[in-house]
Amino acid sequence: MTPLMIATLGLAIVGQIVYQLGQRAVPANASPFAVLVVAYFVAGVLSLCLAWPFGAATSNVSLRSAFAWPTWLIALSIVAIELGYLTAYRSGWTVGTAFAVAGTATILILALVGWVFLGNSLTVRQVAGLTCSCAGVWLLAGGMRAG
Repeated sequence: MTPLMIATLGLAIVGQIVYQLGQRAVPANASPFAVLVVAYFVAGVLSLCLAWPFGAATSNVSLRSAFAWPTWLIALSIVAIELGYLTAYRSGWTVGTAFAVAGTATILILALVGWVFLGNSLTVRQVAGLTCSCAGVWLLAGGMRAG
């Protein structure tokens, strides 16, 4: 692993931690949609401010390509993720358990989608790892009871 790989994954990890803690701290009386509008407005402003130092303004990147269908799919998924976590926390999930269950389910489903539809390999070792992850989440979430 290169230092750049470690740094970029570190940024994603720190961002995910701050994100989960921020989601959990949203006041219960705040409208989820108002929270999304404000959060994405601020994120948009930050993105515009960061675009110039990272060379987006001078690169040969077409703005038109940013409006392709994957961008719209990402936008839909962002809203689903945001509303999902916000309402999960409000319904009683804890920070560690909600993320562990959602993250492990996501990993499991993406591993299967990659194997079945995208031609990715799925080794016995990887299946064992997925099984251990699912067992760990089952143990972690075992304290969650309905009602």
